[in-house]
This record gives sequence, C-alpha cells and structure tokens, in this order.
Amino acid sequence: SVEAWLESNAPFDHDQCPHEQLTADLSIRRPQSFNPQTGESINWKAEDVSNGNILQSGNAIVTEDDLVRIPGIILYPSDMRRVRIVIESGTTATDESGAMHDHYQLFPNPSNGELTISIDDAEIGLHTIRITTPEGRLVREFLTDLQDGKNEINLDLTASIPAGIYWINIMDQERNAVVYRFVKID
Repeated sequence: SVEAWLESNAPFDHDQCPHEQLTADLSIRRPQSFNPQTGESINWKAEDVSNGNILQSGNAIVTEDDLVRIPGIILYPSDMRRVRIVIESGTTATDESGAMHDHYQLFPNPSNGELTISIDDAEIGLHTIRITTPEGRLVREFLTDLQDGKNEINLDLTASIPAGIYWINIMDQERNAVVYRFVKID
C-alpha cells in the first residue's frame, strides 16, 4: 500500500496546496507484494487511513513499462484526511484462453471501431466496460446493465479513438473481469 496526502505545512511556500482536495492520476511501479505481470488486471482502493472507510475503488491494468496507472485519485490535506492506496490482485482477470471467455465474444477484431460484445450467462447486473491504451490510460468507459440470458452490446468507436491497440476490460459487480486485446484499424 501507499499513503498519500496534500501537504499543508510544507517548509517551502511553493509546496503548499491551497485546495481542500486535488484529483490526480497516480502511477505506481509494479507493486512488489504480489508482482503482477504486464497486461494483468488488478484491483485498487483508496481508503481513509483514520477509519478504513473505502473512498474510491477500481481496476487497472499493468502496463508494458511495469506501471499501474490509477486515474482520478482524490487527495486531501494531511490535517483533513490521509488516503491509503491499496493494490491487490483480487480481480479474476483472464486472457482470451481463460474459462470466463467461454461466455464472452468480441467481434470483429480487428475492426474499424464498430464492435459487438456478446455475453452468454453473465452475472446479472451492472458491468463496467473500460477501454485503455497499452500504457493504461483510460480512453472510454461505459456502464451496461446485463439481463438474464444472452446480451449483446454494440459499441461504435469509429470516431472516438484513433487506430491502434487497446485493452477492453469487462468487469462485473463482483470484480470478475475479462480482458481482450482489441485492434482498431482505419
């Protein structure tokens, strides 16, 4: 874990943060406690150090440069709240040969950006679909409410992202995730 806060009594004036909170993207070199591999999906949570309450949580992918990039962490001055960032490998992330992929299909791949995600027998309820660059930068995020039976989600990314390689992460409310490598062509 990592503890973070905004300094309100720094020895140098230019290090003082005049704001009650600040939102920042945080990059952490590959966490050594469990040593995740490039492309692995991991969980993160930001908790209040004083009482253990979870303030934020999410999922990130370890990038090729061994960084875990966590977008939008809210930090506070140390006299208001210290935040502990905890990274763990609790997400069930699978690659395209994993068991969870028996129920998920992404097609066509590669494509010009028009995609269909077909899901059979998924966990009913809200799912988060995140599209990130190989470096872990969030490009797009969608929420979808899956029903019992077969679900098809049509995405149109033709105008919203340039040609390149992306990760598509589909995560249910239990933090089980399926990660696909997607290639967008012009």
